Amino acid sequence: KPYVADLADVAVSFEDTVNSLVDWREDLLVLLKRLKECEPEHQNFKDLVGQIQDIVNDVDQSGCSNVASWVSHLDEQVEAILATRLADMVEVWVNGLDANDREKEQKFVLEDTYAEDDLNAKPQFALRKTTRRVV
Repeated sequence: KPYVADLADVAVSFEDTVNSLVDWREDLLVLLKRLKECEPEHQNFKDLVGQIQDIVNDVDQSGCSNVASWVSHLDEQVEAILATRLADMVEVWVNGLDANDREKEQKFVLEDTYAEDDLNAKPQFALRKTTRRVV
């Protein structure tokens, strides 16, 4: 084969690889966004991380030279997203427990509401809700 034909084959192959990388990058951006915003359920996380792993496998098989550094950066992004999601879920859980504890601590106190200056008046009673904060 002449040199020009070989060069054309290499250029076409390179163009195909670049187009694939652009598509994979766009797909990854969508998946990372979905990972940030999905309902916090095991299956959602499993599916999204599995789809990300499929793209990583495709990129690895494409023969790119810097896959290891790119995967390392992607791992950091996924880890940061999942850590943030976990922190948010723990905060919601703790707030739910705090609300439950506050609700249990609320008590009703029978309070005498008669006027101190009118000793002959019939005593009036009212229920007053009190909350004791547990720290």
